[in-house]
Amino acid sequence: MEKKSNEYDFKLNYLRADYMSEQSKLLGYRIIGSLFYTYKADAVVILPLELHKLYIKKRKNIKYEEVIKIRNFLYLHAKKEKIPIFDNIISAVNFLENK
Repeated sequence: MEKKSNEYDFKLNYLRADYMSEQSKLLGYRIIGSLFYTYKADAVVILPLELHKLYIKKRKNIKYEEVIKIRNFLYLHAKKEKIPIFDNIISAVNFLENK
């Protein structure tokens, strides 16, 4: 039962984060990514792979394969939901400020 409980906790934590993100949007904040389940952010930032690899190497608790899965999911989710994709935060912020 412990494993199932962890799975429920994991999903619940993401759903809570999505709820907080949605409330922030209602208050006028722009959201660039978030801890999400299937949340529709205002923008998604997916770093260039070579830069992302440099960051991953500095983190002992992150597996490259998992990062690739998340990057692929974010890309497909953004395409499906028509969320603009950027390769850096500054470009995303500039886009959202001029929206």
